[in-house]
Amino acid sequence: MKSRTREDLQKRIKGDCICTILVTIGIGIVFLLYMVNFITALTVTEVNNESPAVIMGNLVRLILILTVFIILSIFMNDLRKKGYPFTFKNIIRLRVIAVVTMISAVLPELVMSFAGFFDDTAIFTLTFTLANAVLLLLGVVFGIVSEVFKYGYELQTEMDSIA
Repeated sequence: MKSRTREDLQKRIKGDCICTILVTIGIGIVFLLYMVNFITALTVTEVNNESPAVIMGNLVRLILILTVFIILSIFMNDLRKKGYPFTFKNIIRLRVIAVVTMISAVLPELVMSFAGFFDDTAIFTLTFTLANAVLLLLGVVFGIVSEVFKYGYELQTEMDSIA
């Protein structure tokens, strides 16, 4: 019975795993294109409308988003291979995703502000938008899900010791 449930989960997860990998690759391509945009903005100022500080902040945001999706891809691939979600590694992965998501709400704004010091026309400002609040809340949700996974891991360990 246990192996049938695991096989069903693996079949359902296969499509999700492929989608996650494709999205991760897409974000990686966008990151590379934005890196070229950043290098262009540093060398040729007439071509770009965005300041290097804004581009640098967006570059940091893309790095953090790419990090989240890489970890999520590893999570999904591990789930597809092993067939059970409640592992200690997955708990750690979810917690890392939670922290990186919360950092992605704050760090790009800080980078833009500090990078503005090198621009003569820039003014030091820290803005907190609704999108940043949503990212903070999303990080909290991932943290809560990691606690649910921890509980599931403990239950699974207890059930395995009984059986």
